[in-house]
Amino acid sequence: MAPDLTALERPTDAELDARVARAVAHHNRQHARVDLAAELVELAAQLLATPTPHVEKEKTSGDA
Repeated sequence: MAPDLTALERPTDAELDARVARAVAHHNRQHARVDLAAELVELAAQLLATPTPHVEKEKTSGDA
């Protein structure tokens, strides 16, 4: 048997607007995370492609 939906009240326009605003904000945060992740991957690739200068380790008295 289907539930009785006649007793349900329709959300107000303000409630619907708030739901839409939350959904849009969530969507935008997800896009921002993806954009940030892509930027981090790009920066990591640049760092890996950049040759690092050879730095000699300073010898301490215990080193042979």
